[in-house]
Amino acid sequence: MTPSRTVPPRWAGTATSRTRLRLRDWVVASGTRLDRYRPTRQTTWPGEDPATAVEDTAIVERDEDFVPFVLDDVARRREAEDAFYAGLAREAADVS
Repeated sequence: MTPSRTVPPRWAGTATSRTRLRLRDWVVASGTRLDRYRPTRQTTWPGEDPATAVEDTAIVERDEDFVPFVLDDVARRREAEDAFYAGLAREAADVS
């Protein structure tokens, strides 16, 4: 009897289960929760100044806070991109 091609092999279910558990472990280790935001921790290497302390920010109204958060993040990234390209333009002007 030929196995059905619509049923995944046995290893697929096991691999998916292990992957789900690994992802859950990573989320727990990162400290991610629905009610607070924690910036990524920075590792301090020997000889470097200590990294600033990471403070959790409470997320009281997730739905209401989401849009302003995204808009602020987009604005911050645009400013960084504009500064980067302005620096390239200055370097190009200095070369020519």
